[in-house]
Amino acid sequence: MKLVKIKATQSFRYGDDDIREGEVRDLPNPDGERAIEKGLAVEAYQEGETIWKEMEKRLDGEPVKQAGGWLSTDDVSEGDEIVVRGPGEWNDQFVKDENDELDLVLPVEVGDREFQWRLNKTQMRKMADAFGNKTGDWVGKSAIVEKIVKYESLGEKGFKITAEK
Repeated sequence: MKLVKIKATQSFRYGDDDIREGEVRDLPNPDGERAIEKGLAVEAYQEGETIWKEMEKRLDGEPVKQAGGWLSTDDVSEGDEIVVRGPGEWNDQFVKDENDELDLVLPVEVGDREFQWRLNKTQMRKMADAFGNKTGDWVGKSAIVEKIVKYESLGEKGFKITAEK
């Protein structure tokens, strides 16, 4: 039987056990994955292992056309559907100083390719307005690429989304 190591994001009851917020447990599949899908837990990793290391391992084993990485404007076109595949996590990879905030990074799928999507504040707000504040509730939901934009002052491109119930 395959076990999934989870970390509870809120307290919940599993069988006769009370699992408290922050507690790490091994649950049998599909129960562990179901807890993650419902937003009750996130996948936990061994000490020293991060979701990024796990992603690198997975991408190394995938055919090149399947490998994703970070979602960028080069990966989407106007009208594309971005499907959320997991509750994501708050990431400090891009934090430069104590005034910076953590970024929300979601595992997503565009077409037949998987990516990690770093949402900006406007994208987070649109997703929360459409689907609620718990990212676990966003799993399986979609955002549509509304427009590709060029930010002249930053010298970068980005994309605007529409997210509706």
